[in-house]
Amino acid sequence: MEEILELCTTEQVLQVHEPLFQAIAQSIQSQHFQVAERALFLCNNDIIAGFAHDYRDKVLPILYPALHHNNKHHWNAAVQSLTFNIMKMFLELDHVLYKSSLRRFPEQG
Repeated sequence: MEEILELCTTEQVLQVHEPLFQAIAQSIQSQHFQVAERALFLCNNDIIAGFAHDYRDKVLPILYPALHHNNKHHWNAAVQSLTFNIMKMFLELDHVLYKSSLRRFPEQG
């Protein structure tokens, strides 16, 4: 996926952002630690991280439930740590949006 995303323009990623980030969120919540870990590393990929930064209002609401779940319930400490770091990144990037996602989460769950 990383290699494909490196070839895509922002406009192309924007066209598929919902299913893309839903798939990433689903992988983040995987109980298989390597799948979850890889998905979290993908969030640190320059393309994904840049897109998430520029379009955080679209990305965070999709990813937040998975991040919240991992932070509270994932059995693997490394996955929990990576999850915490991604959550912290979003919080520092836009604390208002983060708090809004936090408040909306019970409605989604």
